[in-house]
Amino acid sequence: MKTLITIITSLISIFSFGQDSLKNRYTVAVDLSPYAFNGYSLKLGIMPKSHPKLDLSAEVFSMEIPELVINLNAENKDENWNEKVNYGIALYGDNKLGEKRNSFWVGAGVVYLNPTINNTIENNQFSQLEILGRINYKW
Repeated sequence: MKTLITIITSLISIFSFGQDSLKNRYTVAVDLSPYAFNGYSLKLGIMPKSHPKLDLSAEVFSMEIPELVINLNAENKDENWNEKVNYGIALYGDNKLGEKRNSFWVGAGVVYLNPTINNTIENNQFSQLEILGRINYKW
């Protein structure tokens, strides 16, 4: 799966460099943190020519949550919990703040998660919906 995502990302990136500023701009990105935690990520976006300061995107991802993060909750500490996000789907909308190519963006996102959480006694799978604010810098 990771190899397929890398190939698709590379091909789309090659074809994206020649985009005309009078057309819709398409973006492809990956978040490196899921790969570091035995998962994957692929994010596709569009910047409509009618609203060049708007970036709308969708991401699919998966990852294992590190034990250090799980243990931040005192009730979970040393209970041998494991958590894996089987898959997540995120929709983002960001607005560019500056006029320069490199700039800060602010926006919002909606994320659906399907995690499995288990230890030696319990095994739980559930769905989770998150609404979040975003601040990021793009170059």
